[in-house]
Amino acid sequence: MNKLALFIMTILLAFFGCAPKQEGKLNEIQLNADELIEARALFQTHCYACHTPRGNQDDRVAPPMIAIKRHYITDQTTQAQFIADVSTYVVTPRTDISKMPDAVRKFGMMVPLQVPKDDLKKIATFIYQQDIEAPDWFEAHYKEEHGK
Repeated sequence: MNKLALFIMTILLAFFGCAPKQEGKLNEIQLNADELIEARALFQTHCYACHTPRGNQDDRVAPPMIAIKRHYITDQTTQAQFIADVSTYVVTPRTDISKMPDAVRKFGMMVPLQVPKDDLKKIATFIYQQDIEAPDWFEAHYKEEHGK
């Protein structure tokens, strides 16, 4: 019986004990299908007027949303931190909390938005979890600017 228990523990350890740690990832909110539809609509209504993936680099009023996502999310960024950072900046944009100083210099400070807190959370969750469309020119621009 002890050999069987040892064998089972070894198998469990092999499958689960060697998996990379996902600290902060376990508490992430997952949008269900209806929430995803609502979040996408809120995102398109409140964000894409200025942060659209359409258009070229020179005729923009703000950076594309994919640029914001890339600047605000690192390997260490949790969903909760991303939601907090984006929500704070959208309501009270300030240079000292912006993670995109070059964009602030190029486009100026974002206008504060009056979006309900629950809607901001849905929008930020959508941005964090979903693939965001990038302009055709974005990848080359990003590599040139950041070497990545």
